[in-house]
Amino acid sequence: MLNLTHLWGPLRAAATHALQRIESVLTDADRARLHDLLQRDADASAQLATLLAVSDFALDVCLQQPQTLFELLHETTYRSPPPEDLLRGVHADAQDIDGLKVALRRRRNACLLHIIWRDVNRSSDVVETTHSMTRLADQFIDGALARLYEWSVAEDGEPVGASSGTVQRLVVIALGKLGAGELNLSSDVDLIFAYPEEGTTRDGARTNQQFFLRLAQRLIQVLDTVTTEGFVFRVDMRLRPYGDSGAMVLHFDALEAYYEQQGRDWERYAWIRARPCAGDVAAGQRLVAALRPFVFRRYLDFGAIAALREMKARIDSERGHSAMRGDVKLGPGGIREVEFIAQMHQLIWAGRRPALQIRRVVETLDVLRDMSLLDAETATQLGRAYQWLRNVEHRLQAIADRQTQLLPTSDLDAARLACGMGYPDYATFTAALHEHRAHVAAAFDALLATDAVAPAQRFSGAWENGDIAALVGELVTANVGDANEITQALQRLRDARDRNSVSAEGRARVDTLVPRLLAAVVQTERGALALTRVVPLLEATVRRSAYYMLLLENPAALALLLQICRDSRWLADELTRHPALLDELLDPGLLYTVGDASALRTELRTRLAFAAREGEEAELEALRAFKETHEFRVGACELRGILALMNVSDYLTYLAEVILDEALALAWRQTAAIYEAPPRAFAIIGFGKLGGLELGPGSDLDVVFLHDHDEQQSAFLQRMVRRLLHILTTRTHSGALYDIDTRLRPSGRAGTMVSSLTAFERYQRSDAWVWEHQALVRARPVAGDARIREAFDVLRRQLLCAPRDRVQLRHSIVDMRRRIAKSATAPVDLKREPGGIVDIEFMVQYLVLAFACDFPALAQFTDNIRILDTAASVGLLDVGVAAALKDAYLALRAERHREALDIPDDGRAREVLDRYRTLIREQWDALLVPLVSEE
Repeated sequence: MLNLTHLWGPLRAAATHALQRIESVLTDADRARLHDLLQRDADASAQLATLLAVSDFALDVCLQQPQTLFELLHETTYRSPPPEDLLRGVHADAQDIDGLKVALRRRRNACLLHIIWRDVNRSSDVVETTHSMTRLADQFIDGALARLYEWSVAEDGEPVGASSGTVQRLVVIALGKLGAGELNLSSDVDLIFAYPEEGTTRDGARTNQQFFLRLAQRLIQVLDTVTTEGFVFRVDMRLRPYGDSGAMVLHFDALEAYYEQQGRDWERYAWIRARPCAGDVAAGQRLVAALRPFVFRRYLDFGAIAALREMKARIDSERGHSAMRGDVKLGPGGIREVEFIAQMHQLIWAGRRPALQIRRVVETLDVLRDMSLLDAETATQLGRAYQWLRNVEHRLQAIADRQTQLLPTSDLDAARLACGMGYPDYATFTAALHEHRAHVAAAFDALLATDAVAPAQRFSGAWENGDIAALVGELVTANVGDANEITQALQRLRDARDRNSVSAEGRARVDTLVPRLLAAVVQTERGALALTRVVPLLEATVRRSAYYMLLLENPAALALLLQICRDSRWLADELTRHPALLDELLDPGLLYTVGDASALRTELRTRLAFAAREGEEAELEALRAFKETHEFRVGACELRGILALMNVSDYLTYLAEVILDEALALAWRQTAAIYEAPPRAFAIIGFGKLGGLELGPGSDLDVVFLHDHDEQQSAFLQRMVRRLLHILTTRTHSGALYDIDTRLRPSGRAGTMVSSLTAFERYQRSDAWVWEHQALVRARPVAGDARIREAFDVLRRQLLCAPRDRVQLRHSIVDMRRRIAKSATAPVDLKREPGGIVDIEFMVQYLVLAFACDFPALAQFTDNIRILDTAASVGLLDVGVAAALKDAYLALRAERHREALDIPDDGRAREVLDRYRTLIREQWDALLVPLVSEE
């Protein structure tokens, strides 16, 4: 009857014996029906044979509930019941707690039989199996809770919140594998119970705490108690606050206060996979969101390394026991080690990289690979091993519905496991097992490896004794640099360490880091300069010593920090102002890689989506952190020569455009939440460096706001623009996003902050000064409505192409140039001195304003380089002259960038300016000086 061709040895005998036992409890009619079904469907016969051969639990369910077996055999897909069918008949059969226990257990066993059937026959993968089990647990916990809550309300009255007056319901938070949506075939469910508010039942007879404590106890009893029908789910409450000694259920404020004041690192680890699974799920989601800052720290959390290392040490100790070697979860190279690798990275990184705030292990490994936090091969091996080992776990648990991960000791169970995993014998299975476990163990052993500290030992004693002179002597002997510089730097570090506000733990971390820092300084060219620039950062973070842990755990990052600070004062200052940027040093591949505008937009939207869950302040911080990160990266790339000048400016301009667009959307949305909003016919126009794609490190933004609405919307638009400027310019602890200059709007400071496109056109045609038309040469829409942006482009070209009196135009431009020259104050002013950047910019603007009426192509671009190319192509400039002016312009701008990134060098700047001054002044005279003879 059974198709046994795919089974061998003891498995055939087990399947045959199991079928005989089933037949013994069937009626004659059902026995005949079973024979008929198996004879007509060879595939079903083979799958049933596998099920009965490998699972004693399946046999028990078939003996207790024969009808479930027939339901399976009648299905062509053998799929698990749909969600709406999971609790079929439970509530109808449950009139009291005892009846609920029986109904839940019978239905649970029937559903589990469906899942095991597919699992052992490999018709479902590990994702489907764990998803089915998770859905089963969610439905059963929620279904049991709903019925128990109904009975509790009937007995005690409804619990009501004291402050809100709303009816309260229990919230069930799932942790562990249930929280992750990865529940085993036979697993504990790790739960935490909570309710939103303190209060009492309506009649005041019970407090909410009493009501929900009794309800929680009943729920555990219904789910966990072992009866003749078995159990529903084993409930583990040890992860609640204070563990076994803590209250069974707490209100939200008490939970939040506990985690804020007493939460430990292992609890953060547990809450990574937290998910409301039953009861008031919406309230549960609010609770999980409120606790997210506890779980995922906003700064890069290397401060948790010590706790993680302790956790890893405990795992190392446990896995070494002989009893653990046969445990596919807790033994070497087991499931727990893969989970630890994934969740350790989440605990450290996910606060700054929200894409890691996910629950499933394999998905986390994929994200870690994409972020280069795990190399691709390791991530792939870990993902495969995890899924394979979880399948082994399921096959072991399917045997007897026991929570076990121990490899079998009997020949029959060994054959069952090999068969369930698709191997021809146990030896072949164990070979595959050893291979997967070896990959996992190697990755786990490499985790949190302690770095060698021998090079730092030469400095440890003197630093611990406060002997600055001895340290200086060592460093001077090693040719690090000037003794006075080194002495001042080390004394500043010592003074920072000894501040009263620094904790004992902080001092210990300083004492560990400084000798390693000095050992790295010895290996760094111009080490004294690097040290003096790093010291302000270490002073600023001495009370936030998690940053010290980052450098202690990553010697390569420490070395890179010294190099970057040595080479760029600006980057060193950025790190001091924004220490969170230190995490950029952990992955040089990411630090020295820049994306395009599309990638920037996608990343920012992802960050803002996560920040929105925590409120407006978090959104402002997300914008600032995004800008700081990418501005730092582009500075590092420029410093290393990876990006040419124009690429740097392009990238910084794309960055500003993306931020402006998202800030505008945020301001519009926030204003519309208070005032009725019109359609978003609004755009931001960039002028100056922003419009000309020439932004540099720390550049401000020249902008004008335009709209296409009638006067009735002016109040909304003014409020919205004020909101936008607040978003862009408000100084949080991370600083402002940008300095915004709006003086180029019609009538300057005397004009309204936002203008209609019609009013802007009227002003430009009738009242604008020549310098305002010069500014239009580098004007470009950078954010907002596409229709307004296109209309502005058309208007700009029309204005630039209007005929002008060239003599009068030259008068105005030369006069403006003289005024600017008088404002030069620096010893060497690359921008304002004769032969400087302004000369080239004004020549370009003159060419556009004077000749675009004859050559409209001159009005197409907003950047000086392409305008010079166009001027050459239409014959206004000799090709060689245009090329020489471009070289001069780029060289002068490059020197300005170097000055911004590091200490200005007047001698070098003077050499660059002198190199190009004659060429630039000759071309200036050729274009603009003829006005004297024409007068």
